[in-house]
Order: sequence, then structure tokens, then C-alpha cells
Amino acid sequence: DSLVAVNPFMFDGASALAIKNAISLINNFIEAGYKNIIISGLIKNQKDIDLFLEKLDIKPKVFFIWLRADKKIRMARKQERARDGADSKEHFDFIEKIYPDVEHFEIPNAGYKEIDTSSKSIKEVVDEIKELL
Repeated sequence: DSLVAVNPFMFDGASALAIKNAISLINNFIEAGYKNIIISGLIKNQKDIDLFLEKLDIKPKVFFIWLRADKKIRMARKQERARDGADSKEHFDFIEKIYPDVEHFEIPNAGYKEIDTSSKSIKEVVDEIKELL
């Protein structure tokens, strides 16, 4: 997400730019010999995942994990964190309008797993992800 933390925030094109930046960064890590690269918060919808996979220069093994939680639980977690203004209800409502809750992704030739985090601790989620990888 920090790849698109810009001020002023302009939504048009931000997603494609973030993907372009992420691809460049991923390629740098691949060139440096890294075998496993984890990306967080970049993909918000099917269009993004399609664009991301299309733009990769190489065709690596991709495993996409979608962490889900009920909207009320997500909001409660953000308010509990209260890191800054981005954790406010107004910001949450703004983001919810831009990125509607996605029910499922179609990702050909890639692993895919949805994890409902609503009633799981952070450790439980991390353990489940470790089992997948």
C-alpha cells in the first residue's frame, strides 16, 4: 500500500501505477537472487490481479492469499489500531466505496486461498499461511 501513498491522492491510474512500481521492485529482488517474494496490500480486485500477472516479465509460481473479515470486524480493528487519520471511520468508508468487498478471484495457473480472519488471532492466520507456503 505504501507504493501508492501519495498526496494529494488521485484514484485514476493509481492502481496501474502501483502495479508497475511493484513489478519493477519484484524484478530487482529476482535479479538479486531472491526466490520467495511476498507482496501485501497491492491487489484489490480481479482487474488488478489480471494486470499484475500480465505485466510480470517472468512467469513465477504465484500463490495468492486473500485475507477476509467481516466489514464490522475490519472497522473495529482499524479503530482499535488508531495509528493515524487513515484508521478513522471516514477513511474506512471512503476506501470501502473504492474497493468493494471481493467475493472471489479467478487466478489461472496460480495457487489461491481465502482465509477468513474474522475469528482468528494473528498467530493462527500466520500459521495457516506458513502451512500453505
